[in-house]
Order: sequence, then structure tokens, then C-alpha cells
Amino acid sequence: MSSYHRLDPTLLSTLRIRVLALLFGLLMASVGLSAAVAESPGQEDIATFRQIIDSQIAAFNRDDAEGAYQFASPGIKTIFPTAEIFMAMVRRGYPPVYRAKVYSFDEVAMMDGRILQPVRITLPEGGTVVALYTMERQADGSWRIAGCTLVRDSGKSV
Repeated sequence: MSSYHRLDPTLLSTLRIRVLALLFGLLMASVGLSAAVAESPGQEDIATFRQIIDSQIAAFNRDDAEGAYQFASPGIKTIFPTAEIFMAMVRRGYPPVYRAKVYSFDEVAMMDGRILQPVRITLPEGGTVVALYTMERQADGSWRIAGCTLVRDSGKSV
């Protein structure tokens, strides 16, 4: 006699998103360990980071999965192989970023050889959160977003 039970599709979808988010977090941790030490970015690079992040947030606000996905690094695209999977992960795991309306850029920081562009996001219910975007230069010289970590806003610089 079999004790096979069918999982609720909603629960299964939630589990898949959580597993993908966990893999995303592990990738974020490994980026710092495997990447070569990055050089400090210049003003042109910083302007590019901000334009990329602005464009991705605008795409999230339009529910434009392909538009948002184009700014992801190849490592992110390996974990989230389609724009729809990527968008589902952002919707569930990064709601402040997914629907950011009011935000500002803090000074770029270097941490463990990674370039971080902090973005201070004002939450609809009040308060703020800081999204730490990891920026990664590609072989062709372009920049892509290699990850994002949300941290509570302490009011201090990163």
C-alpha cells in the first residue's frame, strides 16, 4: 500500500522559490570568495551602477521580467535560468526592491574585494531598508548586478 501524497501546487511553488533564494544567497557568499579583488570604481562606473539599478527598479515596477533580468550577472542567470523564475524570486524575497518607489544611493563601498552600491529604500509603511547591490564587471567591460542583500537601516554608512 502506498502512502504517496500529492503536494499542494502553491506549497510546492513556495518551496521552489525558497530553495532558489537559498541558492542565490550561497552564490552571493561565494562571489566574494571566488572573484578576484576588484579595483575601486571611478565616477563613470558609479554613474553606470546607478543607471543600471534605476533601470532594473523601473522594470520591477512595470512587472517587466525581461527588462529586469537583463541587468543580472551570468552567475545569477545560472541560478535563475529564466526571467520569470528570477522575477518570482524577487517578488517573494525582495519586496522592498520589487516595489521601490522612493530610494536614494549611498556612497559605493568595497567589502571583501566586492563592489557594493548601497540603495536606501523608503518603505510604504515608514522606515527604510538598505539594499546592498553587488556589482560585477563582465569580460566585455560592462557591469551587471551580481546580487542584492537587504539589511536594516541603521542610519550609518556601509
